[in-house]
Amino acid sequence: MSDQNNQSNTEPAVETSPYMETSPYERPSPEANFLQTSFFIVTISIIMVGFLVVFSMVFSAQGGDADALSAMLGIGTSVIGTLVGAFLGLRQGQQGREAAQERSEALLRETEHVLWSALAQLPPERAEEILSRRFPPN
Repeated sequence: MSDQNNQSNTEPAVETSPYMETSPYERPSPEANFLQTSFFIVTISIIMVGFLVVFSMVFSAQGGDADALSAMLGIGTSVIGTLVGAFLGLRQGQQGREAAQERSEALLRETEHVLWSALAQLPPERAEEILSRRFPPN
């Protein structure tokens, strides 16, 4: 009877597969999310350019003007390329900013740790004197 109670109180085991990159309870890393999103955006843009090429072939088969056709393809591919490049550039810049912010926060924590370690080595009255000072901002 006690085995049945223990089994009912435990959570079901989650099956893992060697093909799974993360467990079902973990979120993918920002880098993996960025790569997936970038792959999706680039794939969609390639499909859109392919659609433009097919459309232009149909347009030219119906006796369309070659100058209008080349202008349409040039403008379409330029707009798609610009939008994709801007999106990927902004995302990369955002990741760089986040990495710099994490580094600065880690350095701040390390500096505070060194400060408090140094203050611990001083006599209590000297430490209180140093902590009571107001330093002007840089």
